[in-house]
Amino acid sequence: MAAFLFLFIGTAAVVHLLAGLNFFEAIIAHPLVMISMQGLFVESFLQDVNPVNIAIVMVTATLANDAAGTFNVPITMMSQYTKRNPYQLTWWNLPFALMFGGTGVALAYVLL
Repeated sequence: MAAFLFLFIGTAAVVHLLAGLNFFEAIIAHPLVMISMQGLFVESFLQDVNPVNIAIVMVTATLANDAAGTFNVPITMMSQYTKRNPYQLTWWNLPFALMFGGTGVALAYVLL
């Protein structure tokens, strides 16, 4: 059950990034707000799964998406400096986001 929960948290962060929820940029796509929203969901699982493991997954999954979000500050600044399309930068950074989030899921699963 814990592995499914970890994968769900990581996948939900990427799906929010790619599903077009960036029009609520200040509300949903910000990493701290995403952690708060996911915290409401995982609150019922905290008795069964170690909270530190859940925290590792939540932090790595949401911070990885900060580097790949199309309208996040790092991508916007990099887009202006490199004169590239923000969507192109998102696709370039998406493998890093998936690896970083996957590393957090794997680390949390190993620490179970």
